[in-house]
Amino acid sequence: MENLSLNGTAPSAAPSKSSSQFDFGSLESSADEDLGGGSSECSPEDMWFDSVVGALENCLMDDDFLAMQQDFCEGNCEVFDEGEEMKLCYTELFQQYTNMIEGFIEARLSKEVEDFSMDK
Repeated sequence: MENLSLNGTAPSAAPSKSSSQFDFGSLESSADEDLGGGSSECSPEDMWFDSVVGALENCLMDDDFLAMQQDFCEGNCEVFDEGEEMKLCYTELFQQYTNMIEGFIEARLSKEVEDFSMDK
């Protein structure tokens, strides 16, 4: 029985590169290029944005943040059931959860990022 390749043809001894194959090696050379025309300098706004994203990432991975979510879920899980009815208390719990999460994130970002404001 003849061995077939994935496209149903007999495999050749040395695979040739077809025009439909992507050269992933080209990504390495272009990965570090700046999309803004090759300049490696960042504007103050870009640097501030990067600091906010970095602080947000740290916040979301923080053990205190994760424990706060876990405690909220465990403290309110008995309220939920498998029925299809959308209870009014679900809306209230959602609002409590949203306020808790937003408050934690805003406090952390205000502490870690100079001139941080949710309104920016």
